[in-house]
Amino acid sequence: MPDIPVSPGPSSGNDRLQALRQNSQALAGVSTPRRIRIDLLLGAIGVLLVIAFLFVAIGSPSPEMTTTTSIVAQQEENGGLMKIGDALIAISVEEGAFPPDVSVGDQVRIIVTSNTDGTDVARGLDAETIVQSIRETSAVGGRFVVTVSGIESVAEEVAASGPVHLAVIRKVQQ
Repeated sequence: MPDIPVSPGPSSGNDRLQALRQNSQALAGVSTPRRIRIDLLLGAIGVLLVIAFLFVAIGSPSPEMTTTTSIVAQQEENGGLMKIGDALIAISVEEGAFPPDVSVGDQVRIIVTSNTDGTDVARGLDAETIVQSIRETSAVGGRFVVTVSGIESVAEEVAASGPVHLAVIRKVQQ
């Protein structure tokens, strides 16, 4: 029995081979889902690398800025620069235990009361301390945190004492 074509497709083997070649060439230009995913992944990685580069470029200071900062730091005498043995000391002070007009930059004498074990009496510490900040901790309780700069031993003596008082020794020029 001879082959009778039922559909409008190719009838001979050679025609069918020709049709398969044309279909495979047409499909070669079309992206498969896997190819699309790989292209998207590579694109996303490229975008992330550009963003990371921008963060690094923007975040790092220029050499000019670093040099200027170090020159300014060298020119300051002690304004903000801590030396070895210095400390910032936070002192909890009740309202009325320091003059109301005390301000940042004032030199104060710290007066400690008896130690926690009760063996020491009230005395003024000889170390020079400068007020760095004054913050009210509670509107109701009347307690303040006064931060002073001084030597480390002052922090130890304040921590070992009872209530602390402050006396202004030298006012800052305003």
